[in-house]
Amino acid sequence: MHRTDAPNHAANLFVDQDPVGGTPGTVVDDDWLNAVQEEIVYVIEQAGIVLVKGTNTQLKAAIKKVFDQPYAADTGAADAYVVTLAPVITAYAQGMGIRMKVANTNTGASTINANGVGAKAIKRANGRGLQAGDLPAGHVAILIYDGADFQLVNPALELNLHNRAINGGCAIAQRVSNVALGAGMWASPIGFSGRWTGYPGSPRLRPRRGTWPNPWRLR
Repeated sequence: MHRTDAPNHAANLFVDQDPVGGTPGTVVDDDWLNAVQEEIVYVIEQAGIVLVKGTNTQLKAAIKKVFDQPYAADTGAADAYVVTLAPVITAYAQGMGIRMKVANTNTGASTINANGVGAKAIKRANGRGLQAGDLPAGHVAILIYDGADFQLVNPALELNLHNRAINGGCAIAQRVSNVALGAGMWASPIGFSGRWTGYPGSPRLRPRRGTWPNPWRLR
């Protein structure tokens, strides 16, 4: 997209012709008109809407489709969620969003089936399956379809990783929120140079080869 640079523009703005004063109007050229057309068409087509001549509400429909996330209460079971959306959908479109009020807390990998279209896996943004508690009862989950699965934008699981740092007699309890860490994953607390030990009840940490600030690994 660009601002008009056609002949007789004024600071890239269109001006009317002034026959009395002898000022010519800005030329409306094909370069600018095509740019405007393709900007609008791109939004409509990216929303999965087929262009229809004579229908002048498609841009609004496309914007609404992109930003709207229909809301529905789950009527399924734990790990197998079911929603009925209004307006009714007959297929999943890449980029579509769903807001779902969870009825039953998940115990692990989960699916969602909207309007009987078919069950699709719910994954975390990193592509991994859900962990138990990512979808607690009462949580309003935001799900975005990526073309293959639904990605959970707001997992509710909050991991409390407590570490005690022994550094000059100062003990620190560190809290990490909304981060899923599991065995074999690396954690790198920033700005600390000292000796770490596991806080009671927390995952154990072991240093990677070398010295700090190399990451620490959960086990």
